[in-house]
Amino acid sequence: MTELMNPARTITLEEDQTVESTEAWTVTEISGGKGYVVNRLPGGERLTLAPNTKPTDGDRLDAVARSRGRRLVRFDPHGRTAILAALPTETERVRDEIAHALNCRPWEVDVSLIDDGGGERTVVVWRSPSVPREKRKDRWLSIAADLYAHDDDSLWRWSQQWLAGANRSVLTYSADPLAEVMPYPAEAEVSMKSVPFGIAEDGTEVRYALYEGSHFMGGSPGGGKSGGVTSFMCGASRLEHLALVGVDLKIVELKIWSDRMSGVATDLETADDYLARIASEMRRRFEYLGKTGGKKIVPSEDMPLIGLVVDELAELVGSQLPELKEIEGRINSNLRRILQLGRAAGVWVLACTQKAGTEIIKSSTRDLLKSRICFSTSTPEMTDTILGTAATQRGAASHLIPNNRRGVAYGMTETSKQPTRMRGYWVPDEDVSAWVEQSKHLRVDLPWLTEDVDADEIASAGNELDKLIK
Repeated sequence: MTELMNPARTITLEEDQTVESTEAWTVTEISGGKGYVVNRLPGGERLTLAPNTKPTDGDRLDAVARSRGRRLVRFDPHGRTAILAALPTETERVRDEIAHALNCRPWEVDVSLIDDGGGERTVVVWRSPSVPREKRKDRWLSIAADLYAHDDDSLWRWSQQWLAGANRSVLTYSADPLAEVMPYPAEAEVSMKSVPFGIAEDGTEVRYALYEGSHFMGGSPGGGKSGGVTSFMCGASRLEHLALVGVDLKIVELKIWSDRMSGVATDLETADDYLARIASEMRRRFEYLGKTGGKKIVPSEDMPLIGLVVDELAELVGSQLPELKEIEGRINSNLRRILQLGRAAGVWVLACTQKAGTEIIKSSTRDLLKSRICFSTSTPEMTDTILGTAATQRGAASHLIPNNRRGVAYGMTETSKQPTRMRGYWVPDEDVSAWVEQSKHLRVDLPWLTEDVDADEIASAGNELDKLIK
């Protein structure tokens, strides 16, 4: 093996001999805190390689390093240099497993491990083969999960941080602040512009506006969408001058709230009628604003905020059955009108779905719902479909939410495109009836929703609203 090295030109450099020593710890900022990276390359030595060294000689040089109680940690046959160092046992294991996962040689990976002794662990990846940007987070989290036994109440997080003059991948393992179920705060204050929804990772409460707002919730079955609807309803149901109109074609989600709601459509024909009547009411409200010079409706007893809650949007517009094409077309058109003009007309929309694909729900409709909440999904593509293009690249990882984290979601608002990891408040099913009982006196009667009206007049409302959109 000695032919790989030129003994006459072998040199030892101080900066490689001990990159970070226990006598002079280097403090590195990790995720806003200080992590101590110690002895990355203890006892390292730089070797000058013989002129005939080939790229395929790395394994042989690593064997030489092992015979010295060290490992090959950097190999540059073209520059004719190599660095050997004694790696801590755990660092060596992690480095070798990462190299195996990335299908590369161990010396192509350089990592540091930080363990605070209290269950938190950090892996800093200083050097490795590149991973495509769109797959980087998923790839590193997958590797991290294989490195250590996974505690149900802890999780790995990945971030890119500027360390030592370059962007490095940093994997952090710690207790999940969202591991525990969050009970709904019964005494929390509510208003048209702020109802409680859940808790973010940093412990702050997540709230959403109903007035001048629209929200889109999605995720796979069992992820917590039903709990999200309940959380919204517990806040909305306590508000005066809020008329709740539901569309629940599965007849399972909103039925329990019927005593508080002005109406619940449980079939496609009624849903079509309700949306057309809401559009007609919006036209009346715009006529009122035109006469009074107002810019938007302020909710009152005479003109309450209309809350349209659609439990399963895909059931409403995405059957793809030829015989339903006409009615679903009308529904889709009126829904878009409501979303485009609802803010000024005093209409709030909460639309939910388990099937968010463009082939089911037109992107022109979904994109009008600016505030997004995404519970667990099965793929990164589904996460992006619900939260918006490239949401996963900005940190949304709904497709990585464990099965035991029902209610955990990523949220994005109109004003912030940075995903927020959070957990929605939980209300047991057996407690919902009590919420309905306490709020049913606030139910708002909407005569225009059920009374006999001229069908042609309602149908013409959509065309009148389209003029406002243009």
